[in-house]
Amino acid sequence: MGKLIRHVQSLGRAQTLLGVAALLAGGSLWLFDLRPSAHEVAALDSHRMDAVAQLQTRAANQASAAHGADEAGRLVSTIEAAAPKVSPDELAAEMTALARQTGVRRLAIQSGLPGEFHSLSDCPVVLEFQGDLPAVLNFLRQAETGARPARIQGVHLRATDASAAEFEVQASLDFYGAEVP
Repeated sequence: MGKLIRHVQSLGRAQTLLGVAALLAGGSLWLFDLRPSAHEVAALDSHRMDAVAQLQTRAANQASAAHGADEAGRLVSTIEAAAPKVSPDELAAEMTALARQTGVRRLAIQSGLPGEFHSLSDCPVVLEFQGDLPAVLNFLRQAETGARPARIQGVHLRATDASAAEFEVQASLDFYGAEVP
């Protein structure tokens, strides 16, 4: 019977050891597996909320940009409707009259515009002409500050007669205008 008691006692110790091992396994599982998973879930949830906030911000920005583009289109249409239309022939006539008035000779106008243009945006034009230095400077000044606003982009002077101070000039100007379809 003593053997039986010792055997029951050893089974009791084994049961206690198994209980402690199960408790340690459960604690380890909680510490090393479940607890980090809860932190990962919280981090993912935080990341998801940030992503949703960014998406909402982008959607608001996109709506604002679309509204701004619509408003800009409406303003451009209003401006183009109000802006005076000018044909390249009218511009050529104005430059020819200015050339006669300032004493410039052999005026040639190169414009890439096939039709009418509004007087509110850039219209590139190349003018080639001849004249003495005062006439050239007067012509360029009046072309830039005249009735049709312009900006001189570049001027190339080449002396043709040094004694008479005669020059051949090639001037690039941007008149304000845009092609009308």
